[in-house]
Amino acid sequence: MSGDFWRSVTEDHKLAVRIWWAEFERNQDNILTYFTAVGKSPPQEGRFDLPHWMQENLQAIDADLMWEFGPGISKDHRLVITPEASRALRPLVRYILDQAPEFEKFEFYEYRLPENLERATQMMTHRAGWRDLSGIRFRTEIGESNRIDIVFHTPFKEPQDDQLGKLWLLTEQLLGEELAEKWVGYIDQQAAAKGGLFGLLKKPDDHLLPLEELASDFGNRIAEIKSSLPDRPYFEIGEEQDWVMLKLTPEEQEDYDFKDDLFVAPFLSAPMFTAMHGGRRNFCPERFSNHGEAFLFLKMDGAAEDLDQETFEDRASIEDALNEALKSLGCMIGGGTGLRYSYIDLAVTDLKAAVPIIQRTLQAGNLTRRSWLFHHDPDHQAEWIGIWPDSPAPYMESDREPS
Repeated sequence: MSGDFWRSVTEDHKLAVRIWWAEFERNQDNILTYFTAVGKSPPQEGRFDLPHWMQENLQAIDADLMWEFGPGISKDHRLVITPEASRALRPLVRYILDQAPEFEKFEFYEYRLPENLERATQMMTHRAGWRDLSGIRFRTEIGESNRIDIVFHTPFKEPQDDQLGKLWLLTEQLLGEELAEKWVGYIDQQAAAKGGLFGLLKKPDDHLLPLEELASDFGNRIAEIKSSLPDRPYFEIGEEQDWVMLKLTPEEQEDYDFKDDLFVAPFLSAPMFTAMHGGRRNFCPERFSNHGEAFLFLKMDGAAEDLDQETFEDRASIEDALNEALKSLGCMIGGGTGLRYSYIDLAVTDLKAAVPIIQRTLQAGNLTRRSWLFHHDPDHQAEWIGIWPDSPAPYMESDREPS
């Protein structure tokens, strides 16, 4: 079955989204009244119950959708609809927001917005019991996979594990959910150093920064990473890169999701390969391209029954055909051999234009119908597109029967 990368948005979703926006429009006065009534005591009997209403209406689309109201930027109120860690729901969230009518007093976002230190302090007081953040200092450093690591020095005496969870919450508040999700690597906590009698105890680290500088310092680190990325799209520089050969040790099983059977892989960038394969949610295209490139991979079933119909001699001939067909739209950036499947990784500058070209090129060589395109972007890893109109659905981990 062919299609686009929105296949995770089903017809049932679309119907539920239409109902959601109709209900929101019908109840917008109740929602506005709720905000003016919050904090009044005692609660009036029969008052509009916003949390219950959101559960019944928004979470009827998907139970894993989270929400948060707050002050708007250009209008009175904002509503954030976010799947948080369930990133495969990001396409659904974008579809929901794409379908939003225009409202006079409401604006909508898919990520929680960054807050200033005053509002972050209020939130941390309410949710974490930290009433004074002035003693927190930090430093940032560029870590693996072009992520940015943050080490916080705190004056609190709580166990480190308790503090780490609260520091993640604080980081998201100050940076916003999108930057935190895409760019933050690890967060560490150390006790704040103190001066002592005659200077015998450790002095505070002069390289640590006050918390109010986190957003600007983090932005500088992003700029530093972006300045180190190629100044041209990968189709212009692929031949100039020093390719690496990577080896893995997959476990044998009946079938394989994603690239779980990959055991040897030539790739033009070891850091990019590590980001793509070092955890399903570890990769972000923006950390490896300044040119809006989408990173895809072609997956071909080496156990398919129709392999004898292919006119391609080998994977190399498929790679050559794709590079020739894509030209200025993209190129191959890697490949691989698995226990069952073969793979070709691609970087493309225009996804909508490139996909039909890829399909036509592979169909011309009568590639097996058990072949598909997938995203490396975690927001789209639940989605795929068949090379043929009648390509069957690929095996995916979510398709397995519960054990």
